[in-house]
Amino acid sequence: MQGLPPAEVARLKEVVFEELIQLQRTESPANNPLAEEQRDFLEAIREGRDPQVTGEHGRDVVAVAERILARIAAQQPGAIDTASEPQILRGPHWSPAIAKPEQERRKSA
Repeated sequence: MQGLPPAEVARLKEVVFEELIQLQRTESPANNPLAEEQRDFLEAIREGRDPQVTGEHGRDVVAVAERILARIAAQQPGAIDTASEPQILRGPHWSPAIAKPEQERRKSA
């Protein structure tokens, strides 16, 4: 879209975001799912039962997130090679210096 007059850019955005991409509104629950998951986890510990979201579920979610991040990184020129990095979930506030000691603790355990 570089080099196009601003009016043409605006028209293209309108076509794409109003005609080609269909907006679908969904209602979300009033509660906070992560807070509910944590509350259930604490209750499960207190009651001696399995939580609704097990450790295996969490592991599987992290594995999927890692695959998504790797695919995104593969599409970005100059991105970090995630295949050579430890397979842990990274957020924008994490750094390898913080993450590596945790992985080393797991190896020694």
